[in-house]
Amino acid sequence: MLLKLQKHFERYIITKQASKLILKLIRSSDLPKEAMLEVYRNNVFSRLISSLRDIYPLSNNALGNEFFEQLAKEFIKKDLAILSSNNENGRNLADFLLSYNHVHKIDYLSDLARLEWLVHESSLAAEDYPLLLCMLDGINENDIDLELRASVRIFYFDYPVDKIYNQKIDLKEIKETGEKVYTLVVRNNFEIELFTLSAIEYHFLLLFMQKVTLDMIIIALLEKFNTTEDEVTQILERLLSLGIFKVK
Repeated sequence: MLLKLQKHFERYIITKQASKLILKLIRSSDLPKEAMLEVYRNNVFSRLISSLRDIYPLSNNALGNEFFEQLAKEFIKKDLAILSSNNENGRNLADFLLSYNHVHKIDYLSDLARLEWLVHESSLAAEDYPLLLCMLDGINENDIDLELRASVRIFYFDYPVDKIYNQKIDLKEIKETGEKVYTLVVRNNFEIELFTLSAIEYHFLLLFMQKVTLDMIIIALLEKFNTTEDEVTQILERLLSLGIFKVK
């Protein structure tokens, strides 16, 4: 009951739309409605903004604390999913920042926020253990049923935001590459790692995530990239070396 009341009250503070439960509470209180709201409003926004800063530290740095707080407040008002108690809080910030590009005028910001969300998801994924290349010695590949580890995320960006994360580029120097930047996120030994993928590696993993069989993946890549089976095998070996697969 307490959690339900808290969620109703938080929604009321942000949207000013009172549920029957909140109306009953307000009418039963001796305090003025405005005074009750003022007690909680700042705390609720402060907690949610702090949570967003924890998830999106690089976006916060790019905008500056004050500007990030302003945009975060607007985001909270528009996306009430942030009030949920699960790990989805703040998922849609990248889309929000893209729609507000005319305000912040930082073209790479939505890409950066999208990467930070993937890092956040990866950091919260269940712990599992990678299949290493050395474990495959003397084993027939047809006898192994592979799947991606829980912390693996892939995406493509218009800007090299992976270099921002890895501190290999200054924010003032980042420019659109003109080509897609394919990026893989994985957690190894409790540390987040980012790897740049080739287009063919990205599409290999994309098809693998869609439960396409290895034989069909090879056929699809041969058609799309005019490659060879040997090259696809080398791609699989390279991906295995990154520690992103596990045995089912």
